[in-house]
Amino acid sequence: MHKIKFLLLLILILTITFIAVSEPVINSGHSNPIQYFSSNGKVLYSCDNVGTLIVWDTYTQFLLKKLQVSHLQVKDISVNAEGTRLAVVETDTISSFKLSVWDLEAEIKLFSHKMDELPLFVEFSPKGSYVVYSKADWNSLIFLDAEKGYEVPLLFEDYGIVSS
Repeated sequence: MHKIKFLLLLILILTITFIAVSEPVINSGHSNPIQYFSSNGKVLYSCDNVGTLIVWDTYTQFLLKKLQVSHLQVKDISVNAEGTRLAVVETDTISSFKLSVWDLEAEIKLFSHKMDELPLFVEFSPKGSYVVYSKADWNSLIFLDAEKGYEVPLLFEDYGIVSS
């Protein structure tokens, strides 16, 4: 009788262990709280406040990439529609503000653009040709070439403050 109880208990423990192990367990991979998300539907991009970017496949839930994109605090991220470029707003929270754009496939920084203040938003244009950010000013939109980082004057009339 004791052997039967022992065998049933053993089977129960093994069954519970198998069920617990067979379910996917997702480790965020971040050592700090996740601050920002961006997604194109197939891939999820998460970034913590110390600049660690993690890229997940949303279908398989597998980690695709882990990349340190800043040593400063990250305040915002944006990914282009193809998922090949990442814009990162970095700051020391006092006087240094910059926008960096990364090539995610090559894992290299393409450029950094110094800003006077924290932007209201940052986004890629629909075709990915420009990175657009807004500042708290009357002519608030700034367009940057997404490959080289130079400012591109696209709007020549007053348009006010634009926020997301």
